[in-house]
Amino acid sequence: MNSHLKIVHNNSTPLTPDLLKIESLGKWFEIDNKRIPVLQDVNFQVQQGEIVCILGRSGCGKTTLLNLLSGFLKLNTGSIKLADQKVDSPGPDRCVIFQEDALFPWLTVRENIAFGLNHQTIKKKQKDREVDRFIDLVGLNDFANYLPDQISGGMKQRVALARVLILKPKILLLDEPFAALDAQTREEMQNLLMELCCQQNHTVLFVTHDVEEAVLLADRILLFDSSSKGIRENLSCSLVRPRERYSRDFVNICTHIVSLLKEESGRRNV
Repeated sequence: MNSHLKIVHNNSTPLTPDLLKIESLGKWFEIDNKRIPVLQDVNFQVQQGEIVCILGRSGCGKTTLLNLLSGFLKLNTGSIKLADQKVDSPGPDRCVIFQEDALFPWLTVRENIAFGLNHQTIKKKQKDREVDRFIDLVGLNDFANYLPDQISGGMKQRVALARVLILKPKILLLDEPFAALDAQTREEMQNLLMELCCQQNHTVLFVTHDVEEAVLLADRILLFDSSSKGIRENLSCSLVRPRERYSRDFVNICTHIVSLLKEESGRRNV
């Protein structure tokens, strides 16, 4: 294994307290009176400021896990705790960005970004300053008064990112948010996310099926296995940032992870 990619054991002592703690998590669905397991005995932790990517093939439970963490689904067994508080319903301490931007089409870029602050006790001048700051952070100063259908897909995802970051959630949950973008725009959004996370110490759980994206972004990669319904490998990635996609270490890590995914596919086809 590459020296920049190491297996993390569950009994490893964290350097800082865990922000998110998942213990013995299980989820199944009842279909035609049959219990269909999706996730079984999932255990992991996320520390403050970490970027953790959940990587795996379609059907391995990645999105189901994110829906459990966001509170959109109820777990069947185990527990989810965020900052030592039990998670069992949606809350402002967890913000989600999906592949679809989910912006309000009748609101401008500025109004979309400001939307969450409208429900907080914050003075107008302070709110306007915050909105201006986040419009600037995501590079949309010239498009503040545009409607969503007047801007590109990449710009829409910038608005979606600003709209959740302005709320200062404890953790950001991303479900393949850049998958529908063209290659150049996707790379720009990945770089923007990294820049904002470094500036503001955001904690991120990022679902993807793209190996390169996971290696580019993650401090740790949780490799999910659809056969075991859980985490096959918990991998720490120590490549120095900014990461060069075509460096030898980067390519070697991607190759190793692809080989792990192929091993899973081979077991499923036996």
